[in-house]
Amino acid sequence: MCHNYNTLQGRNLHHHRNTWETMIEDDKKSMMENIHGADCDLSEQIKSVTKDSHVRAENTELMLCYQRGQISLQQYKLLLCSLYEIYRALEEELDRNSAHPGVAPIYFPQELARLESVEKDLEFFYGQNWRERVIVPAATHRYAQRLRKIGKENPEFLVAHAYTRYLGDLSGGQVLGRITQKSLGLSSGEGLSFFSFPGVTSPNRFKQLYRSRMNSIELNREQREGVLEEAVRAFECNIEVFDDLQRMLSRKCVNEKETDVRHRHVADIRSHTPCEKHMQAEKIQSSDSDLSEQIKSVTKDSHVRAENTELMLSYQRGRISRQQYKLLLCSLYEIYRALEEELDRNSAHPGVAPIYFPQELARLESVEKDLEFFYGQNWRERIIVPAATHRYAQRLRKIGKENPEFLVAHAYNPLPG
Repeated sequence: MCHNYNTLQGRNLHHHRNTWETMIEDDKKSMMENIHGADCDLSEQIKSVTKDSHVRAENTELMLCYQRGQISLQQYKLLLCSLYEIYRALEEELDRNSAHPGVAPIYFPQELARLESVEKDLEFFYGQNWRERVIVPAATHRYAQRLRKIGKENPEFLVAHAYTRYLGDLSGGQVLGRITQKSLGLSSGEGLSFFSFPGVTSPNRFKQLYRSRMNSIELNREQREGVLEEAVRAFECNIEVFDDLQRMLSRKCVNEKETDVRHRHVADIRSHTPCEKHMQAEKIQSSDSDLSEQIKSVTKDSHVRAENTELMLSYQRGRISRQQYKLLLCSLYEIYRALEEELDRNSAHPGVAPIYFPQELARLESVEKDLEFFYGQNWRERIIVPAATHRYAQRLRKIGKENPEFLVAHAYNPLPG
């Protein structure tokens, strides 16, 4: 673990005062010169416009510790959590847009895909139930949101993120792999799958092929400018992720003991599941046929447990702290955003339409106002999304796509109340 935080804090604070939007504006002139310059290869243009951002990324506190061989197990595990979320978003969008003319030339899932490798490493460090223990920091969440947004609106921009991430992994990432193995005393490649590319026999030749395919993408002037801007943004996103992870560790916001307690709590709750399923089946057959009454009946025990969690008991006793409430608002924001987006998207579905009351019930705008009050206008950059909240939102989006009628259960009673 590095101890030069105060020395580098000023440098990192300077970065935070210069958001990616400001950096993009400052680099516009340089981008235009590159676009009209003699060398029109997209790969060279990206390399040129991201030069300064690349240097800043390498000089974040987390990366400096890494380069000095001072990476800790906790740092690496948190980094893997972020890499999982980033590559899941990137590769899902690349898969979805694999036939797009701006994506197809650089689509190499067999050679480059990292998601499965990250999952193996997470399982090695956290165990088989690693999905219940991953933490998604705010900056990582924003990065993943950005990838999904451009995947829907501007798929050709994905090339900037794919180039930045994959070629970085094939270059400096290999050095970091060796440092990680030595620093953490890992043997036989366990926990290091992320750094292995079995589908790439020669990294240098493959990088040449990748750049050649990338340069073959046909882009008009506006699209090319957009890709270059997105490349700068990609580095800024990574810088924010690195700084966010380091701040979490510096403030001791994350520790293994708390994670284990949360894990055991989840395991205790899930241990009731088989028995509850049997009871639910009996209640459904014996209770009144009204769906609302059946839901009330089968969730009675779960409702009691929810009301008796430590947080809810503190709430009922009037002992809720400002920090607790702010964190609760962060979770409510993520939950209601997922729920209401899925309700909106499925508003005409016969299983959703009868209970669709956006004017009367929608909570998202209200939660956003409260977050702005407590965190300020830049609240979106400061919210924290706990792992359990993230899983809840993922579940809502999954059923919104596969079983929209299930949304009625969450809309009826998403939280104790």
